[in-house]
Amino acid sequence: MDRLIVCPKANDDSGKSRAFSVRLIGYIIANRLWELGSGASDTCLRPVWLAFTGTTQECRAFQANVRTGRKIRRMKETDRWGKEQLEIPRSARFRFLQAPGPGDTAVVTAYLPRLFDLDPPSTEEPRIDFIAAPSTAWVRSQVPAARELLGDDLPDEEAIEVATSAVTTAYLDRRTGLPLVKDIGFHRQLVAAALEEKLLTPLTNIVYGSKVGIFPGQQIPGLERPTLCRASHGQIEELIKTQTALYFEEDIERGKIREPSPGRILPHPGPASQQLSLWD
Repeated sequence: MDRLIVCPKANDDSGKSRAFSVRLIGYIIANRLWELGSGASDTCLRPVWLAFTGTTQECRAFQANVRTGRKIRRMKETDRWGKEQLEIPRSARFRFLQAPGPGDTAVVTAYLPRLFDLDPPSTEEPRIDFIAAPSTAWVRSQVPAARELLGDDLPDEEAIEVATSAVTTAYLDRRTGLPLVKDIGFHRQLVAAALEEKLLTPLTNIVYGSKVGIFPGQQIPGLERPTLCRASHGQIEELIKTQTALYFEEDIERGKIREPSPGRILPHPGPASQQLSLWD
């Protein structure tokens, strides 16, 4: 696991030479979704989500330094410096969550509330921008419920897709005035169509050209398939109208409208403070 290190300021004349260090769990980059992301560079990244772990004392000291906007360096497991520096601008008002880990350890998550909170900061946001990042623990806990709704023979992979679709749909639901069909089958259909039309983007790796993606590799430990949405209200409304018509198309041809069962949905995934804590 790579390490993050905050070194003393160059003009620090206090005589202290201690470098604060923790272990990096992962980070998410989405520069185009927030105004301060445009100020990042290839060598100084500004994540919208960052998680690290260490002893309780290490995490407390490291968090205090990160909150001031100090730059962080990443050291790879091979004892070589990575080319990236990370920083969280103080003016961005990130939220920090610290949860106890095993023994005398802690897990700290820092995130930009505007992108990760289920409820948008305002009903008058000019665009629909968010990142749905459900916890692996919650998603896996919904596998039995997904099978109960869609059949006991539902493979694990599809059950996980059902749960992640439910979370993503909940974010869309809070950001549009149009009603969404309360049925998990429709939720899967809606998310699949949004992915196909590139209104939703799965975050699977770091793409430096567009500054969107995740570290490390294909998945961050503790998070299940983060998905980014960047779309206009008109695009999302058109998507919902089109997919709703398709969902009821067969019934309309038969001259009958089915009534979706209120029980065919998964439970509320919980607030971001629970989903992003990475520790159950």
